[in-house]
Amino acid sequence: MNERFHTPTDKIQIGPHSPLVFLAGPVQGSPDWQTPTADILLAARTDLEVASPRRTIEHVGSFDANEAEKQVAWEHTALRRSAQLGAIIIWLSAQDHALEYTKDRAYAQTTRIAIGEALGWARPVANLKNPDWDFPVNVGVDPRYSDNGGGSESYIRIKSKLLGIPVYDSLDQVIEETTRHVPRFGD
Repeated sequence: MNERFHTPTDKIQIGPHSPLVFLAGPVQGSPDWQTPTADILLAARTDLEVASPRRTIEHVGSFDANEAEKQVAWEHTALRRSAQLGAIIIWLSAQDHALEYTKDRAYAQTTRIAIGEALGWARPVANLKNPDWDFPVNVGVDPRYSDNGGGSESYIRIKSKLLGIPVYDSLDQVIEETTRHVPRFGD
């Protein structure tokens, strides 16, 4: 495993000027898009660190209330750090119905909360109408997302547009935009 790729609930220990990219998007019921995305980002930019909410094999197992609390705290810390110095990728991957998923749970429900949180952080700055400010969020939606159990796509597209955040239709576009726009330090 790459030492610049961080997963729950390991402590994220990075330098004060190292940009962190958080990979927000469905984990449960979704194929692992986070690991190959991290591999591409880390190969493209040696100055980046990447955080993914998808647990590695070593961390999968019983997921009791205590583990859930640790996971949520870890995600919040990583999201906040990424918003301050780095970027947040939001990829709404289509649900894979062949994968195990909790019955009666809305697909990507946790992702929708993370999206609201990230876009909420954008609101105060976006209201300043600062043309030089570029909120570090790149949003993408798998074209099969809504057809395969996803929801809220139209709202996310509208809200992103109001904040001046483009929504991409391919993960490759999201990765390319992120790689290009995350600030570089020490260049």
